[in-house]
Amino acid sequence: MPSDRLHKVMAAAGVASRRKSEEIIAAGRVKVNGRVVREMGVIVDLEADRVEVDGHTIRPQRVVVLAMNKPRGVVTTMRDERGRPQVTDFLPSLDVVVKPVGRLDKDTEGLLLFTNDGELAALLTHPKHSVSKTYRTVVEGMVGAQQVAKLERGIWLPHEPGSRAGRKTAPAKIESVGPEERAN
Repeated sequence: MPSDRLHKVMAAAGVASRRKSEEIIAAGRVKVNGRVVREMGVIVDLEADRVEVDGHTIRPQRVVVLAMNKPRGVVTTMRDERGRPQVTDFLPSLDVVVKPVGRLDKDTEGLLLFTNDGELAALLTHPKHSVSKTYRTVVEGMVGAQQVAKLERGIWLPHEPGSRAGRKTAPAKIESVGPEERAN
């Protein structure tokens, strides 16, 4: 792991998210080479510097990326209070914590990545990076030109509990396939 800002190094080592790591630093819970650090922007290298959080030395974590063909009926969550099958039920036992990169709805199947590399996850999911994703859907009935045009501009999603109200989807590129191609 190369030199980087302390909160990023802590996140990469699996201590906490970047934002939470900043809070831990500000609270005075971090020592670098025996000295308490409270300021942001400190550069560290876990190969050369000793970094302690709450008295525990943190070490570089190996980067893990897993690919899963998520089955239908499984929720993309780390914990489900309703007892539904979840993607974590299908993961092997690891010495690092991996999290899903993005989400697939319960009734959706397809490729889902997991990683402990927060920078990779952000690169793949944050809209500013413009990483395209391909979804193949089957719909009942006919989809009209007006509906396609709306999707291609982006649509406003209704407010649902736990979601951001008034969120607009990114513009979509729509390609229609005929019934004979759907089975492929």
